[in-house]
Amino acid sequence: MFRALLFSFLLSSTGATGAIPDGTIPWTERKRPELEVNRAALERATVEDWPEEPASPKVVDAKRFAEAYEELCSTKRTGDPELSSKILNAANEFDVDPFLLAALTYRMSRCTPDKEAMGGRGLTLAAPSFFRGHLRDGVYRYHTKRGERFIEKHLRLDRYRFGPERLRRIEENLYFTAAYLHILEDQHETLDAVFEQVPHRSAVAHFVWGDRVRGRRIEDRILTDRRRLLEIYGAIPPAKPIVRYGATLGPPLEGSPRVITSFPGDPRD
Repeated sequence: MFRALLFSFLLSSTGATGAIPDGTIPWTERKRPELEVNRAALERATVEDWPEEPASPKVVDAKRFAEAYEELCSTKRTGDPELSSKILNAANEFDVDPFLLAALTYRMSRCTPDKEAMGGRGLTLAAPSFFRGHLRDGVYRYHTKRGERFIEKHLRLDRYRFGPERLRRIEENLYFTAAYLHILEDQHETLDAVFEQVPHRSAVAHFVWGDRVRGRRIEDRILTDRRRLLEIYGAIPPAKPIVRYGATLGPPLEGSPRVITSFPGDPRD
């Protein structure tokens, strides 16, 4: 049912928006000016170092998902015992990965509904500026590039009236975040082609940075949290120990492979 509703909402125009001069785009660049690049992290690992991200199960058991999410992100922080169900509902409505959506709630806000940082608000620190100029009359308008032409597409978002303060409300935050992730999945190749980017692995990097990805450390942490959740859920096995220099080494942390950026004595999450 949700899938059918989604296809009725997503309305792609059959024509182009018109001739666009070379080097220009038909929208104002979305960005988080408050976010700074971690230069040291850019040196730690490159995109080529990473294996393909594991797939999520096609059918998600709600009880197991709730138990895994509770281990990653205690609902004591949110005061909402139904949060995992709300994540699944929002992800299902917009056909996005629930494990990625859940990872965003942990990494961006540590599951704090009233969090405000990096120009964003709520559980996922969704940025109101990413919606301005695009969301009007309950419809989000965005573009993808086909050859030399930009095609305008529409996604209907009229269940809730959008506003920055509404992103502090759990269900509304998840609704708009899942919708934006859906848009970014569709727009990912266009953004990477049009804007100069730091190499990255996933469209979720644009959720963090906007149209122009300038760093990969936060994306790496989000994807690590997604792998942790998949491992706790039981969808992927823990990483196998390896033998090096006569010693058997096993990763003590969930979600391997992981980049280690702290030193002995530093606090760790």
